[in-house]
Amino acid sequence: MLVFPLKKEWYEKIKSGEKTIEYREVKEYWSKRIYSELSKEFERRFNTKFCSYEDFTFSVVKCEEDAKLKCKLRLGYTNRYMTANITKIVIVDGNNTDLHIDMPVYAIHLADVKEIVPPKKFEDRILESVKLNQESYVREEKQFHDVGVDDEFRKRQKENE
Repeated sequence: MLVFPLKKEWYEKIKSGEKTIEYREVKEYWSKRIYSELSKEFERRFNTKFCSYEDFTFSVVKCEEDAKLKCKLRLGYTNRYMTANITKIVIVDGNNTDLHIDMPVYAIHLADVKEIVPPKKFEDRILESVKLNQESYVREEKQFHDVGVDDEFRKRQKENE
């Protein structure tokens, strides 16, 4: 799965649906990752070997609806992220993108973006449990006091003395 670390501004825009295309510079780093995901999906679908990276020429990749090319859009390096389907990858001029750079970039078209709520950390679950237990104890003590059991206990103690 391709993973795209994002700044908060872009993360929020993708989450709201305002931004539907993620841009990455055409460099070996992203080319190899994109090639790797495409070859995995090709081999999964057609049960045959994909061309080698050296023979691969990239122009436009359009993913069919039943393709499983997914990505993870992560808020920086936190545990907050979204998943999305990649519908198309095209190389475009970087000047006309939110990168504003004078070089080609991958335009990665996204669909079905869903934010994933990360599981709570173990420490957070413990703290929540302690808080719930404290609240429960306070409620029980209040109920105990409300029914006058405390006063009744003191009265019986005095009688027994």
